[in-house]
Amino acid sequence: MKRLFAILVLAAAFLAPAVLAAQPGMPRGPHRSKGRPGGPQGLRMVERLNSMPADERSRVLGDLPPKRRAELERGLERYQKLSPEERENLSRRFRNFQEMSPERRQAMREAFRRMNDLPDTRRRAIRREMTDLRQLTPDSRQSRMASDEFKERFSAEEREIMDGLARGILEE
Repeated sequence: MKRLFAILVLAAAFLAPAVLAAQPGMPRGPHRSKGRPGGPQGLRMVERLNSMPADERSRVLGDLPPKRRAELERGLERYQKLSPEERENLSRRFRNFQEMSPERRQAMREAFRRMNDLPDTRRRAIRREMTDLRQLTPDSRQSRMASDEFKERFSAEEREIMDGLARGILEE
């Protein structure tokens, strides 16, 4: 779920100009307003992509590099398979992300990028730990992250990534 969230956040950032330009009545050309790619329209954009007919979505996604297009198509497939409750949870998290300051959003993007550079086994370990941390009170979470056991299980880089994610995801 968190990986899907990360993909959708990045999708919003990369697709905003293409999706907005593809909408009827939207200005085109050099005078078109670029807007903020990760701005409040991000969630609407993902929902719009999801609701587009397949041929229109293919046309919009066709302007992207093949690797990015494939990643986004996989992310949209996963989104479509979510239950209504999971979609609502994802939408809530996305809205929370959009309400963060630009600096905090950038820190979250960077933490997700760094996490995605880790081997699968370490990413899974971090995701499991983040799920466990979510269940704790802020004080308990802070104590756990400061414990020797935590420091032995996770490298300095992994702890730094989790700290960045904890500030963004867990402090909603």
